[in-house]
Amino acid sequence: MKKAISSEIFIYIFGMIVVGIILIFGYQKIAQLTEAQNSIEIPRLQKQIESLAKSAMGSGNVILEDVVLPKGFEEICIIDLDKAASTSLNTGTDEDKRPIIYDSWSDKIQKNVYLVGKKTESFYIDKLKPSGAVGVVCIKLTDGRAKLRFEGKGSYTLVDQHKIAELPI
Repeated sequence: MKKAISSEIFIYIFGMIVVGIILIFGYQKIAQLTEAQNSIEIPRLQKQIESLAKSAMGSGNVILEDVVLPKGFEEICIIDLDKAASTSLNTGTDEDKRPIIYDSWSDKIQKNVYLVGKKTESFYIDKLKPSGAVGVVCIKLTDGRAKLRFEGKGSYTLVDQHKIAELPI
């Protein structure tokens, strides 16, 4: 009787170890798949924004678009590389600080679009500038989407957050 009980305990312990190993490897694979998906989604997003910027490039053209960002990002920031780095990116509360963007901008790194979240990704889109005098616009996501307004200025395109009142009827 004691031998049967001890062998049952061994089987339960062995089963728990196998389940634990499966959970650990499963979690790692899911994390790898999520990372692989982001590595595909970021170039797709870059091409989408480039296309929207080129479409709006003509003087006076305005395009309102909800752009879906990859998971893990909470906002998108666009900077004007022709202007001096805005100290507003490096002041305020910790959640408002964006030191990676500020440092990149100060160091004249040729990237003007930043995806901000748990980590920061960046890329460059030619002839794309933020609206406003500060030289930077950061747009928080609403339901996983950034509501962007592209306005053509002839030789470049301005980007800002579009407001609900601007939606076409």
